[in-house]
Amino acid sequence: MTALDGTVLDANEAAVRLYRVNRSEVLGRYFGQLVSADEREMARRRQIVWAPGQGTFSDRGNRPDGSEFPVEVEVRVVELGGQRRFLSLVRDLSDQERLTNELLQAQKMEAMGELVSGVAHELNNPLAAIIAFSQLMRATRGSLTT
Repeated sequence: MTALDGTVLDANEAAVRLYRVNRSEVLGRYFGQLVSADEREMARRRQIVWAPGQGTFSDRGNRPDGSEFPVEVEVRVVELGGQRRFLSLVRDLSDQERLTNELLQAQKMEAMGELVSGVAHELNNPLAAIIAFSQLMRATRGSLTT
């Protein structure tokens, strides 16, 4: 939960685990410090979210130790105690990114295998003819000497 200026007012236990911090380390921080968006981008996002009351953004999460991880941030405008706030739901996409990368690697390996198979097939055709002719020549030469 953040104030309209982006100050983090509350964070649940899942956020604390995701960012690997104590709850007190998150409270009072500017939400833009937790993601890779700069102040200008955060202002643009607030404008996008304000009218419809919600929006979803892809980003990189920033941990205090300097590590980054892919996230999807869903932001909603909520009203609590007569005041409007932003509720930000941050989803860790690390597993999805890892699986996507593994799939891309598997597809590359499959394409390489098909290429090598095709090259081997193209080389095999002329080699088969050469072997057949050499066997024919050997057989013909053998019958001439007898």
